[in-house]
Amino acid sequence: MGDENVTFLGGIADSYDGQVRRARQDLDWLVEHNGYSITSMVVASTAIAFMEFSRSMVDILRVGNGARRGTLGGVAEDGLRVLTIIGVSGAVVGRVSRLLVVTQRAGTVTCGFVSTAQALRTVGARLYAPLSELFRGAGVTEQLIASAGTNLTQFRNLFQYLRQGGVAVREIAPASQDLNSLVSVLSTSRNGVMQIAISVPGSTMGHILNAVYDARSGVRFLDTNGHVFTGIQEFLATYQGYSLAQGWPMIFYENTILITIGQASQWLGGFGAIGMEVRGVVTGASANPSGGAPPRSVQSRQ
Repeated sequence: MGDENVTFLGGIADSYDGQVRRARQDLDWLVEHNGYSITSMVVASTAIAFMEFSRSMVDILRVGNGARRGTLGGVAEDGLRVLTIIGVSGAVVGRVSRLLVVTQRAGTVTCGFVSTAQALRTVGARLYAPLSELFRGAGVTEQLIASAGTNLTQFRNLFQYLRQGGVAVREIAPASQDLNSLVSVLSTSRNGVMQIAISVPGSTMGHILNAVYDARSGVRFLDTNGHVFTGIQEFLATYQGYSLAQGWPMIFYENTILITIGQASQWLGGFGAIGMEVRGVVTGASANPSGGAPPRSVQSRQ
């Protein structure tokens, strides 16, 4: 691409592209020679995500190359470079979030702590919150919680620990035990995650998970095994007969400024994604879409 660069800055971008290609080869070698271990794949995948993000930023140095060709497509290519940056930034956040996800193991009753780790990651308070840290902060052991579950005292000890660590978290007393009441509660608390405890009336066993409000689909429930329920009716179809647990507060985690900005970027990122598709047509680049696996069924309840 060097011959068509308007300025020497375009040459810098070309040179950087070459360095990224060589770095990807080195990371592929790293993963292969470490037996495709989880650690090596996390390191390599995260590094690649950030390198691709940086490439999109460096590509802006080529602004003017498209217009130089004197075609409408060239002008469009230049205009879409900035939008591409926004789109790729969303991909970076998504990749890192998927790599660092925490889910509940089948046969354990750790949903109180797993849902806490998931809430911290969702609101940006902790990109990765090891369960061992949360157990230690609440003054319990993993073995105890995995076999006996979480009681209300341990639950409140955990949130006292989080508050001392600067996490914006507060208790909200439910006005009703009816799960349908969450729709109105969450519609007025859109800037964060609500952690709820549910149970079958009269039973001593229950479950703890998170809920958020989505402007497009309404209430969404994020279960501890990774499954996402879209809408209250889908959730109630699985958790039939459940209600909010008597005596347990709802816990609201406020979004950090990083997430607030990220949500705005995600909205703009839709234009960035369009930009990348259009650039593929304009420049002749091939698309490489990735598919997603269907959500897993609910495996365990506390």
